[in-house]
Amino acid sequence: MNKPKIIKLLQLLVFTLYVILYVVWFVRAVFSINLIHVALGQDDILIRILLVISLIGMVIASFYLNSLNNDQTKEKNKTKTLLVMYIVVAIMTLYSTDIVQYIKSFN
Repeated sequence: MNKPKIIKLLQLLVFTLYVILYVVWFVRAVFSINLIHVALGQDDILIRILLVISLIGMVIASFYLNSLNNDQTKEKNKTKTLLVMYIVVAIMTLYSTDIVQYIKSFN
């Protein structure tokens, strides 16, 4: 595959990810699902979902960063920032069992 096709594919993947996130947000808003309530009952499933989403985001961002040309420095800086954000979310997710136990201690 050539670079324009790879870029279009990555843009489609990122757009699909945004659509999925908006659908999840809409369902959460409609049914008034509280994340703390979900975390109290399903802490291990929630942690796995967050970790999988952050790892998928890291892979997509790293592929997109590798597909950029050298003259696209502004876009590269934005992508590096996004990649760092996904890494931070992945690290936070690994420690989220402690966070869930802390939230459970309030009840």
